Amino acid sequence: MCPIFANEGVPDIPAGFMRRLTDLVHREGGLLIADEVQSGYGRTGNWWGYEATGFLPDFVVTGKPMGNGLPLAATAARKAFVDAFRAEKDYFNTCAATPLQAAVGMAVLDEIERLDLIRNAADVGNRLTRGLKDRVAQDSRIGDARGRGLFISVEMVKDGDSREPDAALASSLSDRLKDKGFLVSYSGKFNNVVKIRPPLVFSHENADDFLDAFDECMAEMRK
Repeated sequence: MCPIFANEGVPDIPAGFMRRLTDLVHREGGLLIADEVQSGYGRTGNWWGYEATGFLPDFVVTGKPMGNGLPLAATAARKAFVDAFRAEKDYFNTCAATPLQAAVGMAVLDEIERLDLIRNAADVGNRLTRGLKDRVAQDSRIGDARGRGLFISVEMVKDGDSREPDAALASSLSDRLKDKGFLVSYSGKFNNVVKIRPPLVFSHENADDFLDAFDECMAEMRK
């Protein structure tokens, strides 16, 4: 499972929920695997998404952000699980452990630290989320705005009273923002949640520019 429920629109998860869920899974003899492909490597303002939602998984799998475009993936687990696996099964992969992938993976880690990108994701993400939350009260078509670091969701609705999901509005807003230079998309059960995931180097100035473009698009669609 994704620890921040990214494809579901990054809902606000009650405090303690994920820890209790982990306990229930363990009680039934199961293991919890955190899919950190979207939420890991500083995206939420923490190294890992599970830190943002307050639990400790048994396994962590990650991929795309590790190589910054070069194919690279990894699985991490507690030593007891790895030792038990190795005692029963040999693992071999023709494409594993290449020097190129290793060099790229190390370079990504170095750049995250050198540019202090995790702190930047937290600070700029908070600025952007606050700005979008301010707009919820100003426009009845915005049902909610929420996020964790630089993973932000804006829920589009037909009106503030019924809060009926508006997938067409989310799609149109997504297209208009692309025309203004901001690549976004939409997700959620009803496809009405605009998902905003800028690069980790996104600056405070970039955030202000995005909010201006967001306002312009909303005004254009009202006309």
